Amino acid sequence: MSGYRILEWVFRWFSGSVFILSSIHKIMDPCKFAIDIYNYQISPHALINLIAIVIPYLELLLGIALIAGILPRGAALGITATLIFFIILLSINLIRGIDASCGCFSSESDACELFAEWYKSNHPEISAITRARLRTLCDIVRDIVFLIPTIGALILLNRRYQQRG
Repeated sequence: MSGYRILEWVFRWFSGSVFILSSIHKIMDPCKFAIDIYNYQISPHALINLIAIVIPYLELLLGIALIAGILPRGAALGITATLIFFIILLSINLIRGIDASCGCFSSESDACELFAEWYKSNHPEISAITRARLRTLCDIVRDIVFLIPTIGALILLNRRYQQRG
């Protein structure tokens, strides 16, 4: 196995695992995810429950497909598009000053929430708005970090398919 294939495999497993893990708590608690979607203040109210049910299963399927190698370029492209979509939504809410949890992972174990709490405990002078913006900014940075190996997998998959001819 060449170095490119190993790197592609690592990228695919990392990105697929992130999407599988992020889907689990949403599948287990769609009401909490629906509240997260509502807090974005972007989706039509009539579609919130449908979105809260469909997105986690889409994330799960994309993650499994990427790891299993079932239409891996399509899965990598779907994950890339989903991450870019959420980065845009988070950025819009950061600019608008809306406190909306990303909903990506369980809020009890979310590193961005823990970071915001730690920062608040060490800097009690910051306001709740600053804390919320800090958490949202952390969510954006985390999603960008997750985007990098997904794009890497997509590039390496395209390279492999082009070499096949």
